[in-house]
Amino acid sequence: EQKENVNHVCLEKKIQARAIESDLKMVEQTIKLLSQGGVSAVTLEAVGVNAGYSRGLVSRRYGSKDQLLIRVLNYLENWLNEKSKLATQNKYGLEAINSLILSFSSDVYVYRDKYRAYFWLMFYGLEENKVLNESLMEAHHLREENNIKWLREALALEQLARNVDVEMVADFL
Repeated sequence: EQKENVNHVCLEKKIQARAIESDLKMVEQTIKLLSQGGVSAVTLEAVGVNAGYSRGLVSRRYGSKDQLLIRVLNYLENWLNEKSKLATQNKYGLEAINSLILSFSSDVYVYRDKYRAYFWLMFYGLEENKVLNESLMEAHHLREENNIKWLREALALEQLARNVDVEMVADFL
């Protein structure tokens, strides 16, 4: 009986690993399709075929194109947040903002598919998709909070004029 439990646990772990791998492949293919042709290029069938799976798997996994796009948006948001944390680690005020800008600008070419996909999702979400729009707004608020934090640090470090409107400047970052 103990051997059966061990075999069952091993099987469960293999199934989980395959699910994670297939999810990542489908997310990556969605990013490529978005980058190359925008939201209209993304179909569940195209994602499945390009990732090496069936349309049915994509449909079962995500339920709809919009849910797949939300998954991709979350993936890209997490990726951008990690890049932001690395770029601004142990930096404050304008140094943090400058480091973030330099980090993104230096790798925009290398990761152009991800950046293009992100912008396609931003514009699609803002124009047509309420659920995607809500996810985008959450992400925007988190970025805005960081910008305000860094600008307040810049004020405290006397890197900005005392009369600067931090919230207004944050809107432009």
